[in-house]
Amino acid sequence: MIKILLPLLIIILIYFPYFYVRYIYQNYNKSLDLMPFNGREFADKILKDQDLKEVQIESQKATLQNFYNPRNKSIGIESDLLNKKSLTALSIIAHEVGHAIQHKENYKPLIQRHELLEKTVVFRTIGSSIVTLGVGPIFAFTNSLSLTLIATIIALLFFCIEIFINLFTLKCEYDASFNRAMPILKDNVPSEYIDQCKKVLNAAALTYVANSIIRVLSLRNFFFIFLRLLKR
Repeated sequence: MIKILLPLLIIILIYFPYFYVRYIYQNYNKSLDLMPFNGREFADKILKDQDLKEVQIESQKATLQNFYNPRNKSIGIESDLLNKKSLTALSIIAHEVGHAIQHKENYKPLIQRHELLEKTVVFRTIGSSIVTLGVGPIFAFTNSLSLTLIATIIALLFFCIEIFINLFTLKCEYDASFNRAMPILKDNVPSEYIDQCKKVLNAAALTYVANSIIRVLSLRNFFFIFLRLLKR
């Protein structure tokens, strides 16, 4: 029984942040007819209110990949959110504008966050390359448990570094959500929706962590390899 429950518990812990973020986003992404503006109109309004006219809004197709780029002062928002009058849309946009406000006020953790996030791309690429080009071929050509284990540990190390970097940036994310975005939402959203907005802001702060953890999915190929090795 323990052999079944322990892997199940690990899987739940790995997937929980990702599915929590997705659940919150989807649950509060219903259009509210009484809202006076959609996502893009809200973004234009609060950028003007915060004297951030130089910040550009960019529409993008990827989900759970909203961002603020301090290098070119741009905010990337899912196209669906820009066209919706939902609490998810307004809260996520307020969160990303919160990062722009941090930048305007020279909030140092934001710059550190951006530099660290750029490094995560490197670690993610190395880890993925080891999984794709290392673990499989090593097992296929050598059938060696020790060599496969070494390659696996190295790949896991790079994925874990990305997760820890994203955990380190949580302070910046929560500041953007609750010290910057929340006052904006309180000024623009009816008070009966504020508690729901808090839930979306909390999910927005966890997005990078959730995305980095879910990349453990890319390790599924050598999980199967290990199962085969252990049965030998």
